[in-house]
Amino acid sequence: MVDGIMATGFRIAGPWIGSAAAFCALAVAAAAFLSVDVRTRRLIYALVGAACFWMTAGLLVRGGGMLPEGAAPRVSPALGFWGLPAASYVLIDHSKLAKVRGGGILFALILLVPAALILSGGRGEAVSVFREWNGRQSRFLAESLVHLKLFASAVAAAAVIGIPLGIAASRDKKIGGPVIAFVDAAQTIPSMALFGLLMAPLAALSRAVPFLRAIGVRGIGAAPALIALALYALLPIVRNTVIGLASVPISSFEAGRGMGMSPKQLFWRVEWPMALPHVLTGLRTASVQAVGNTAVAALIGAGGLGMLIFQGLGQAAPDLVLLGVIPLILLAVAVDRIWGVVMNRTVSLGLQMEGAHS
Repeated sequence: MVDGIMATGFRIAGPWIGSAAAFCALAVAAAAFLSVDVRTRRLIYALVGAACFWMTAGLLVRGGGMLPEGAAPRVSPALGFWGLPAASYVLIDHSKLAKVRGGGILFALILLVPAALILSGGRGEAVSVFREWNGRQSRFLAESLVHLKLFASAVAAAAVIGIPLGIAASRDKKIGGPVIAFVDAAQTIPSMALFGLLMAPLAALSRAVPFLRAIGVRGIGAAPALIALALYALLPIVRNTVIGLASVPISSFEAGRGMGMSPKQLFWRVEWPMALPHVLTGLRTASVQAVGNTAVAALIGAGGLGMLIFQGLGQAAPDLVLLGVIPLILLAVAVDRIWGVVMNRTVSLGLQMEGAHS
């Protein structure tokens, strides 16, 4: 969409970008359907994915150059446009580029350099999302920081509560049944309903206890958001802890006992290391879920990137919605990748391979 006028991709692309797009499509089709060895296929996917990211930048710059004269002209990419970077990401992911030595840095450059070129030299001034960014930089940064604090605090609280609960549930079935039922029930309640259920008791509690009100515990804001987000994060953490401890082979216990280990030593030297991949997977899942769930917390005044999203929805401003959604997606991907690195660094290769086959 260029200043209210719908322009097709072919019109904006021109002969050069259009020819490059056709060549990329043919290359992917040839790699997918012809008898090409795996290494060559992955190389083609990586090159085509990188080219598509750069074509994304080229389309935005060319769209800005096609704007008619007038007050506050803007380029607003339509739905079809976002398929190009999405397909590019899929291609690069299939190329396994991030797993090659130094590939992660190269992947980051492929993602960041086109954005840097758009932003530099005033080229991004015509793009509507960048216009929203320029007008709301301070608020965007403030809400992003709030979002990070909310979801990180919620996951940390859920880990502190959920891992001991999972250990206790794996030890005693009388405890395990109610614990699993509780976390399952918390996950099934819709987020808005859970926020609403927490507002009234927290408001009454803050009125009854002035100290709680002084530290920020109220019916709206961060307090109910943190409690609800932590409750949502409990299920993957508790369940994965229980599954991890239950998956430890009996032969490992017998070997530990044969070496004269005490129950405490058996837990820390045998059970916990073998259950750790499952526990970290639960934390990874809970963290990615919390990134998205935190956006909904903006509806009860907790802040975060959801503030921009819901404000854009209320004003029928899709570009403002994108200003909140795009960093939300990038944050979720970054959190997932960070946990992947943590798992690779803390879990032995043998346990990783065993988890992959299980």
